[in-house]
Amino acid sequence: MELKTERLILRPWKSTDASSLFHYASNPTIANSAGWIPHNSVEESRMIINSIFQNDHTFAITLKNDLQNPIGAIRLAKANENVVLVKENDIDLGYWLAEEFWHQGIMTEALIAVIDLAINELKMANVWCSHFANNIRAQQLEQRLGFNHIYTEYDVINLKTGMHHNVHYGRIIAQEWLK
Repeated sequence: MELKTERLILRPWKSTDASSLFHYASNPTIANSAGWIPHNSVEESRMIINSIFQNDHTFAITLKNDLQNPIGAIRLAKANENVVLVKENDIDLGYWLAEEFWHQGIMTEALIAVIDLAINELKMANVWCSHFANNIRAQQLEQRLGFNHIYTEYDVINLKTGMHHNVHYGRIIAQEWLK
């Protein structure tokens, strides 16, 4: 599936994207805010593309004038039903963008397209997302998009990095998005 916006094409990841993914995902700033360990090789990035990124709703963010070099990712996944407030037809949204492309409205544009997909096409009741409490950029972005802070989990250990974080969870209710 491909989504198009004014400046972007959101498309499936391809194994040929591995060098672009490695270039950006090896940046500790990106890795730390996304909750992973920086990628160590192009081959590791290729393995991630061929496993984790291979589903219908994980998108490579590309600029229309450079479709061969993804600059970020957005993933829709089944929401964690262990959370009391999560319902069966809720979905979770995860995202990251290469640091060089921050403050250009790219992620806002991309997320609007994906939230529209989740609500209008996939008929999800709620779209959830989360960010580490110290990630002010993510908090501001999610607020601009209309996510309402629902709760915070304290002292959550990230099993990938071993780091402890407070995690804020936000939600957009489909009925409010459609207004």
